[in-house]
Order: sequence, then C-alpha cells, then structure tokens
Amino acid sequence: MPTDLLETSLPEDGQPAFNESMDLVRRFQGGDEEALNPLLERYQERLRRIVRIRLGSRLRAHVESMDIVQQANMVAMRKLSELQLHDNASILRWLSQIVLNQIRDVHHYFDAERRDVGRKVALDPARGAGDDERPALQVAGDDPLPEELAWRSELREILDDSMTQLAEEYREIILRRDYYGEDWATIANELGYLARQGEASSSKERLDRAIHSAQEFHRRAWIKLRRIVRPRLDGLMGSG
Repeated sequence: MPTDLLETSLPEDGQPAFNESMDLVRRFQGGDEEALNPLLERYQERLRRIVRIRLGSRLRAHVESMDIVQQANMVAMRKLSELQLHDNASILRWLSQIVLNQIRDVHHYFDAERRDVGRKVALDPARGAGDDERPALQVAGDDPLPEELAWRSELREILDDSMTQLAEEYREIILRRDYYGEDWATIANELGYLARQGEASSSKERLDRAIHSAQEFHRRAWIKLRRIVRPRLDGLMGSG
C-alpha cells in the first residue's frame, strides 16, 4: 500500500495557521461577531471527521455527524469568550471536548432507548438522508474536478471507518497526532507516557523518553490501521 496515497486521506489542509486563528478568536472576544464563521469553517471538515470516528458505526446509523458539529458550533458561540489559545491544536481540542459531551449525551439517550432499536434520531428534522457528507459552512477555494472529489471522499471514508475498528488506545493516539495536530510533548503528557517514566537524570530526559514511547506506539497504531485499510484500499484501486 503506497504510504503517500493513504496519507492523502488525512485531514488535507494541515492545522489552520495558529496566528490567523488567534486573530479571529481575539476579534470575536472583542465583540466582532463576524469573525465567528470564518473561525469555525477553518475547523469544520476536520471536526466532522473526528465526530464520525468518535460516533462509531452504530451511532452514525442514527445520528448525522454534521448535526453534532452544528450543535458544537452553537455551544462554541456561547463559550468562545472563555477559550485561551496555547498552541496549534488548542481550538480543535476545545471543540472536540464540546463534541465529546454531545456524543456522550447521544450514547446516554440510546442506552435509555435500546428497546426502540429501529428509531431514527434526527437532531434537525429538516435535514435529509446523506447530509452527513454536506458541510453546513462553505469553505472558499479552488474547485477540484468531480472525479478528484469522489476519489478524496472515498479515501477519507475508508480511513475514517477503519479508524473506528482500532482499539481505543491506538485510535486515540492517531486522532491526537494526525487529526488534532497535537505536538508530541502534549501527547506524551496527556496520554500518560510521561507519568509512566521512571527515574531519569533530568526532566528533559524523562520527557524525551516519554515522547519516544509515544512515537513508537503511534508507529504501531499506524501498522494496525494499514492492515485494516489494505483490503478496502486495494479494492478501490482495483476498481479504478
């Protein structure tokens, strides 16, 4: 499986420029409400993919990912004045926590309503089938050819669906590194690699060891993910 081909299905624009995002946050916090939409649309597609992975296939059968994203955006509108930015992944971590709260509510709902398995939950009744794939905010940019759009969409779907089949600890480290764009020091600390380090001659040595452990686990996670992706990607390439 060509590595570069699989990597094209990762969030493709990289982490939005931190300085530009900071400027939009400050403008909104200073009273410029028009700064909100351009801020949220910078993260919308990446957040939608995170939501799809977090929901898993069972809940995606009942809840549209973009409905969760839109609800998160509404919460963000109310709470953006509280946000403090520290690094490139700050906004995505913050939005993702809002999303996790929304998803937990959905889980609780379905746990309470298991007897009504066939029920279709629509957070916005006006939305129709297939809206999971349609962004609510339109991002400006060059329009790719329809064939290229279809190819990208298929790759993203394969990767994101395969992510849901990973064990949680593997899924989490790929989400944090490749979807959120977190730095290795943050990952090593928040996922517990730093706490598991023994005695070292310095705090820097402990951090270096923790980062190395996190990077090695991330490498193993990608090996497992590629094994899941391979049959579907080979089929996609063969069908072309």
